Amino acid sequence: MRRLVPILIIAALAAAFAAWIAASPGAATLEFRGWVFETTAGAALFILLTLGVLMAVLWRSIGWLMNLPERLRDSAARSRQTRGYDALEKALIASASGEGGEARKQAQSAGRLLDRPAISRILTARAAEADGLIGEAESQYRLLLESPGTEVVGRRGLAAAAFERGDLASASEHARAAFEARPASRWAFETLFEAQVRQAKWNDAAATLKTGEAEAHVPPDNAQRRRAVLLTAQARQAETQGQMERAGRLSETAARLSPGFAPAVALASRLLLEGGYPRKASRLIEDSWRAAPHPALAIAWRDLKPDEPNLDRAERLEKLAALNPDHRESRIQRAEAALLRDDMVKARDELKPLIDRDAPSARLCGLMAQIEHKSGHIEEARDWIDRAASAPGEADWSDLDPDGPAFDYRDEDWMRMVFSYGDAAKLIHPRHERYEREIQLAPPLAALPAPEPEKPEPAVEPDYASAAVIAPPEETPEPESEPEKPEPAPKPRKPRAARPKDKDRAPEASPPPPPPDDPGPEGETYEEAGDDALTRSRKFS
Repeated sequence: MRRLVPILIIAALAAAFAAWIAASPGAATLEFRGWVFETTAGAALFILLTLGVLMAVLWRSIGWLMNLPERLRDSAARSRQTRGYDALEKALIASASGEGGEARKQAQSAGRLLDRPAISRILTARAAEADGLIGEAESQYRLLLESPGTEVVGRRGLAAAAFERGDLASASEHARAAFEARPASRWAFETLFEAQVRQAKWNDAAATLKTGEAEAHVPPDNAQRRRAVLLTAQARQAETQGQMERAGRLSETAARLSPGFAPAVALASRLLLEGGYPRKASRLIEDSWRAAPHPALAIAWRDLKPDEPNLDRAERLEKLAALNPDHRESRIQRAEAALLRDDMVKARDELKPLIDRDAPSARLCGLMAQIEHKSGHIEEARDWIDRAASAPGEADWSDLDPDGPAFDYRDEDWMRMVFSYGDAAKLIHPRHERYEREIQLAPPLAALPAPEPEKPEPAVEPDYASAAVIAPPEETPEPESEPEKPEPAPKPRKPRAARPKDKDRAPEASPPPPPPDDPGPEGETYEEAGDDALTRSRKFS
């Protein structure tokens, strides 16, 4: 309807104009080489309009013919482009489906049809990766380095391939170049940071972390915890190299960045104590206990005053536990304080909820063995020692090394800690994972009194006053087919020797034998077992 209205208006105007021309008087004469053409003004105007339209159509036709080759080229290009996009679509689908060969084939077709070599190289490289052809993928990524627009893409692929084969140096090189060119590239930051951490380049990783935090590649809290782990690893490395001042400075900074990171606090407090600053060490331990109690902190707290009396130590342990009273570790410290005071009732009451809640660990079993030992309950102490031998260990307790300082980690342990504690605020426990030896709290069995031997029952002496009957051996019935064997002659009985102290006493006369039907006293018989001994046997009827 909207299109019909303008057409009707134009037609009406044209009809009105034609009627006006026809009604207007006038004539038109054309003389050409002796020829004279006369017509009305309206007819002449109509002829002119018709000639104009014909000239316009002719002109457009000539232009169309002149542009025909270009139009044919454009049509072919559009057809080529359509086929190229179809090949590109098929390449992406094949790559996502894991069909590497088909993906590479379609990628090459797409690059040829679209005249976009970058697209073809990227798709071919991705398809080669999906097909496990890392060498071919790397060759395609190297070609992408030639163009500034695709350089970062090429470096990303090369860094990933280097990371895959364990070439951390090459991965760091490509990731660093991409990160410097485009700091906003998150993958470049993550690849570079992880490669530096895995190479134990703690200082370089800290610098990369600072830039990544400025670019918002990592949340501030995560960055702070990661930095604390990196500083602690640097401090531990400096300590092993004898750089004690640097180690102390780095560990203190790490402890202040993340008070709940027990490895940093334990190292810093130990170095401060060795340097003669017990008060600073005490403050670090207290702040850390408020954030996250750990057995290593309790050990460091005790080491501040190694020679103090038991009652003073118990008071200090309770003071530490009061900083975070509801924590499991605080309850254990209160139990140990009660042990130092010889208050076994309180020590048992502190540990009972922990034992009732879950299966007791070897550490708790050891503490209970100490309580029972000091209470004089030796058998109960032995039972707890037996339970400790098969009880599960505590992950936090395993961080204490019986032969060295706590958290004596390897480089690979610090690498894992960067991401475990940095991103999830969780400690790892490598010694627990490797089943390494732990500190045993249960008293050794040798320290317990030996169990009392069982009293033997008094031997019952035979009644020599009773009559003794020598029971003849029972005859075993022989098969009829076999001939009867002659019975051996009975062994003559030897007279019983007199007791040494009765040598001068005359032997007593033996009582007369009982009648044949009498089975003897209480149905018993005696068989001779030697010269002087009699073996008593009961004859059951």
